[in-house]
Amino acid sequence: MKKYLVLLVLIFVIVKPLHACSIVDIIPAADDDIEAMAWDNWGLWVYHGGFAGPNNKKIVKIDTAGKVLKIIPSPQRSNTIGGGITSDGKNLWYVVQYATHDADAKLFKLTKNGKILKSFPFHEYSSGLAWDGKNLWVSNRNSKIYKINQTTGKIMQTINTPGWQNGDEPRALAFDGIYLWVATDEGIYKIDKGSGAILAACVDDWNLTYLTGLTWGAGHLWATDDDSINIMKIDVND
Repeated sequence: MKKYLVLLVLIFVIVKPLHACSIVDIIPAADDDIEAMAWDNWGLWVYHGGFAGPNNKKIVKIDTAGKVLKIIPSPQRSNTIGGGITSDGKNLWYVVQYATHDADAKLFKLTKNGKILKSFPFHEYSSGLAWDGKNLWVSNRNSKIYKINQTTGKIMQTINTPGWQNGDEPRALAFDGIYLWVATDEGIYKIDKGSGAILAACVDDWNLTYLTGLTWGAGHLWATDDDSINIMKIDVND
């Protein structure tokens, strides 16, 4: 009995909600159909695309007030949908979420002017992308997160996402310098990147129906809500 009580206490501590989690600012996006977002040099790269034609797929750099600073073309084709974007400081990385042809499911490295530097074949249904300073992390709608070698594209580690037992799908991914944050159908979770253990939860009670992008910058999470076409700045200090 003591063993079960200890286990219950540990579970409570690990998944305690971040009661201080709150939206502190809302920025209108430059366009609709938001699929992903990345923080970079005191600004945000926002990917717009969805099922739109190739001419409507674009990556837009905005400042924290929503002012458009730059627009570059997306590397994807008309038969693909974007899944995630991140910055390694010098270049951008982009992963395809859905492709009608398996050969088009790829992970791209591109300059901030949109030039493709390299690409790797990768899993379809990739839904989020983050950079930890050395390697890439990709969330997939099969309830997995993969650690990827940025030189070879090979998978180095696999962890389960929160709610994987119930089939909850990860929608987006971020890295805060120590921990991963993943947005699922049920909320936003802070997890250990070594074990996948849930350290805290930011349950979605803000009436946001479809979080499609998540990134970390300036001590805050930034999240995109495709249905309301907004970008939220979120305080997660507990």
